[in-house]
Amino acid sequence: MANNEFTKLYNETRAKRDELYNMPITKLKVWFVEENGLGNVGDVESCRDFTLITDRGSVVISGTLGPFLKVNDGFWIRTAPSVSKKLWSDLDLVNQLILEYEDNEYITTIIDPGL
Repeated sequence: MANNEFTKLYNETRAKRDELYNMPITKLKVWFVEENGLGNVGDVESCRDFTLITDRGSVVISGTLGPFLKVNDGFWIRTAPSVSKKLWSDLDLVNQLILEYEDNEYITTIIDPGL
């Protein structure tokens, strides 16, 4: 019986996660710098959109938490000295960027590694 409850909750959680990934985001701007050093400001329209513009090796510079490095598909770690090295999911990081932008219109920098 407990396994059925686990499976049910897992499926519900997975569905909500997918819903979050595809949910439209409004007014989240980023400065996207390509490997050639040229950049432009663009909109992140969903978390799925964010995952498509960031590859492993990408760096995101947050206004309050500093730099993050994308270590694999969907996960980031903070790279500043003396900070916790816990993994952040794409969803966690996008939520942080939304909060920063809403609070003070900070435009996050995303650096493409050009891999």
